[in-house]
Amino acid sequence: MSVALGTKMVQLGFTVRFILAQQLANAVLTAATRTELARLISSLIRCDLLILDEFGYLTLDPHVGPVLYEIIAGRYEKGATVITSNKSLASWGDLVGDTALMMAIIDRLLHHGEVFYLRGPSFRMRGKEPVMLNAKGEGVLAAEKA
Repeated sequence: MSVALGTKMVQLGFTVRFILAQQLANAVLTAATRTELARLISSLIRCDLLILDEFGYLTLDPHVGPVLYEIIAGRYEKGATVITSNKSLASWGDLVGDTALMMAIIDRLLHHGEVFYLRGPSFRMRGKEPVMLNAKGEGVLAAEKA
């Protein structure tokens, strides 16, 4: 859904940056200099729409939290930001290891933002038979379990 939104915004002439949370973390951790890191941060602040996808699928290194704050604070009241996550907002502090920092980020996101909780089966799994994990962690088709 976020990809479709980004695609439409590009068609309308807006600049869009799409980045997976883990790609952002990797870029932060591999930046050789502060100049290189500043260039990354600047490009994510300047775009009209930033889409940060899959936030929370993996825990992020503690060095990523302050950079994420810098990006969100820099975009605050200047650009649209979409973050997709499989975690509730209440658990986001655990993802960067700093609840106070994450509260500051969430505060800026929610001041003019909205939260949408999507429920239901995965879009990627439509038309596929449901799979459940058994006690051993092995995938079992739901039809086999019955």
